[in-house]
Amino acid sequence: MNKKQYSDPEKQDIKYNVEIIERTLNSFGLKTRVAEINKEKDYIEYCLEVVVGLNLDELEKHSRDLALALASPTGKVKMIIPIPGRALVGIQVPKPTRKELEKMKKLNEVRDKFNNTLRKKIGNAVLFIAYFIGALGEKIKKE
Repeated sequence: MNKKQYSDPEKQDIKYNVEIIERTLNSFGLKTRVAEINKEKDYIEYCLEVVVGLNLDELEKHSRDLALALASPTGKVKMIIPIPGRALVGIQVPKPTRKELEKMKKLNEVRDKFNNTLRKKIGNAVLFIAYFIGALGEKIKKE
């Protein structure tokens, strides 16, 4: 099972987010490419190169779609369109706070305990059914 561990964003999370940003915007016909990534204290900024002629208002309309796709801890992303003095667009994704990380960790632990209990109960039920079918089969053979 592919289980996402919540931690401070690391290289794998950032690479994953780059793919999500590019794929999400591309799905709306907005050709962009993440050109630069800046790690700040409270957020990670993804700087995008956009195709010449792209309507920036159209890009701004999809900030909620990006927040959803990135599972932003605040439910929002901040867009800087354009970044002053640069030919880039900025998308700032907040980092989860320590309290949010602890909550997510506890949630994962509870989910894992539930899944393990469920697996055991299902496994026991399967064994019982297999035993019952086996015993029934033996009884039928004898008759």
